Amino acid sequence: MKRSASLDFLRGAAAFAVAIPHYLTANAPFQPFAEAFAIAGVEVFFVLSGFVLAPQIVDWVVGKPSRNLGVFLVRRWMRTIPPYVVALIVIAALTGELMSADFVRYLFYVENLFSSANRVDFYPVAWSLAIEEWFYVLFAPALFVVARLLGRRDRRLEAIFAVLVILVVAALRFSVAPHDWDLNVRRVTLFRIDSIVWGFLLYLALERRPPIGLDDASGQGRLGVLLALLAIAIPVELGVAISAVEGARSAQLAFPYVSAAFGMIAVGVFWQAEGLFHNRIVRGASFYLGRVSYSVYLFHLIVIMALKPVIASAPLPLQLTLYVLAILALSTVFFAGFERPILVARPYYGGGRREAVGIVATPTEPRRSGPWLLISALAVAALTAGVFARNAFMADKPYAFYPLLAVTAVLVLAFVEQARPHSSGALAVATRAFLLFALTLPLADALYRRSTGLPLVATVAQPTYSYRAAHANPTAFATWWFYYLNEWIREDGIRAAIDAPDPQKKLPFVQVPGSSGRMFDTTIRINNLGFRGPDLPRDKGDAFRIVALGESQTFGPTLRDGEKPWPELLQDLFDQHASCGRRVEIVNGGTEAYTLENNLERMRRDILPLRPDLIVSTHGMNGFLLFGLRRVPEPNEPGVRPRASALIGRAVLTIERAAHDWRDRNSAQASAVALPPMSDAALTKTRYADDYRKLIALARESGADIALADSTMAVNQSSPREVKDFYGAVFKPIDDIIAANEAHNRMVKLIARDEGAPLIDMAAGVDGVWDDDLYLDIVH
Repeated sequence: MKRSASLDFLRGAAAFAVAIPHYLTANAPFQPFAEAFAIAGVEVFFVLSGFVLAPQIVDWVVGKPSRNLGVFLVRRWMRTIPPYVVALIVIAALTGELMSADFVRYLFYVENLFSSANRVDFYPVAWSLAIEEWFYVLFAPALFVVARLLGRRDRRLEAIFAVLVILVVAALRFSVAPHDWDLNVRRVTLFRIDSIVWGFLLYLALERRPPIGLDDASGQGRLGVLLALLAIAIPVELGVAISAVEGARSAQLAFPYVSAAFGMIAVGVFWQAEGLFHNRIVRGASFYLGRVSYSVYLFHLIVIMALKPVIASAPLPLQLTLYVLAILALSTVFFAGFERPILVARPYYGGGRREAVGIVATPTEPRRSGPWLLISALAVAALTAGVFARNAFMADKPYAFYPLLAVTAVLVLAFVEQARPHSSGALAVATRAFLLFALTLPLADALYRRSTGLPLVATVAQPTYSYRAAHANPTAFATWWFYYLNEWIREDGIRAAIDAPDPQKKLPFVQVPGSSGRMFDTTIRINNLGFRGPDLPRDKGDAFRIVALGESQTFGPTLRDGEKPWPELLQDLFDQHASCGRRVEIVNGGTEAYTLENNLERMRRDILPLRPDLIVSTHGMNGFLLFGLRRVPEPNEPGVRPRASALIGRAVLTIERAAHDWRDRNSAQASAVALPPMSDAALTKTRYADDYRKLIALARESGADIALADSTMAVNQSSPREVKDFYGAVFKPIDDIIAANEAHNRMVKLIARDEGAPLIDMAAGVDGVWDDDLYLDIVH
């Protein structure tokens, strides 16, 4: 079929009929009218696909050599699958679903084969693409086989076959379709593959009817009638779609047929209206819309994720203008750099190439290499730029990495063009894809960081730290947690602002009095005495001073302004509700990354000089491995390191850890069996127990009382296996950590009993409460 400007315009219009309603409904209340518009756009796509593929099927596949059937499939797969895979990988990375079971189902187009199979519908436009792919795989081969078995090749056979397919699918819808209409009927391949067959039938009906000529009044009148018919069909389609979405059973039953009729009217009218598109500018614009329509459909959700949070406060017309321009810009670059080289490389029926593809060298035209000196210089320059880009990536310098990567890609493309002029094969596709990747990586990184916990209100408000918020996906949790950890350890992060090396070289670091820094959406302040919280006088006066001594759980892993560590919340409770003879003053003595032994030194140096009346010890996780409660070594696996590109850094870390796990699969640690619990006698002889006794003695020698608190975690022995494994994606080996926490709490109870110290049983309230979003990770 000769390329049609009118159908290309319709294809582009249908793509934006889907993309614009999706923008309006993203993070907004459900809007039936907008949803109906998007539904109508998809239905037009279905009929249009059948209509434009029909000439290839009936003229080049049915009754032809079997090679042509292979060419048909390869051409369709080269057109549809590579861009789809790129879009799928990007959106899966942004949503934390990369390599999940849902991702694999999307990848092989089986997420909606017989019913909605995915747990998380993170790419909600993919269902229609799956229907298209299964149409290619089933309809054309089946028609080819039937025609060969019957020894026939005529339009009557092809029409009868198409009608039979439509009747079979209609019977399936009537007899076995569930009542969940939208998710498990409208978007399921088994019940909707006939939508494309209607377009195939439409082509058979209009094959010998050329577009209407507009040179006389008769042609103009006939086209006017057709346009009037389309004007009537649009509100009918929208009305039926709205009623079906809102649950009207009669509308749901009628929807497949009303939508097929609407799609056939739209495609048929535009096919006949080709005369309206003779103007050179109109034709050029229409062809352009047709070419980028597939990218618009694939990538508009990604643009929404990136753009809408930034421009949501602008007037709606301005929002939509910026949105459409952003989609067109991205789709244009993607088509030119990625899609076009693949389209040029597709095979053609009969083994040759179309003469129209003028940019491709003919098979007999010899390739000529460029000057060897220039080729060598380009190779050296590309290699040098690549080395510098790699160094910038490893050094976490994005301002240098992104430009160097783009320069490397340009040099590689120039090298290939000089070495193999006019190349259109895999190498040409790869170099153009590399350039497109380099140009779009900054945007992809920004989207990825936004979706995984950058210090932005839109993302920190709902980080994927809990089992529920991460949709039980360990990858989503690990991605967020690694970023959270990096915010602490990076050179310009919070630790750099509030911590300094210990002048006495006894502690890992000390907190700098009077310092402050931003952590996500909150400011963490170190007071005049070197503790987190408001300033305090060194002399307590007549106040009853309580020091909460502990680790990062006590220091406080707050994310947002207004959140407070638990010592400050305890201070508020005393101030607002307690009636005491002396004013109660709480000092936050928690320090992230400190162990109990570190805090013994801090007691002597910073806390006892403040003359506390009560010490509340809240220790746990940091000493499990060091002090003998954990019995399986920490896995020696690649750790988190800040890199210039968040996406590439995460991918490299994933590959490194997968390789480590494979190499370590036969080690003693990987095959270790669960060890029996430690006995009470063994627990009281551990280094951890000795440090607790030293803490109690130190406090009492200074005249302060002391209370011991046990530690809590998001999961314990009774937690479901899948929840343990969720946290085990980061905290390894999870079962040993759980056993160590329970041993620690048993040890604390034993020491409190033996030493006569009060016990604060925190575990009784929150230990193992994984399903209430109480924890940032396993302990915080």
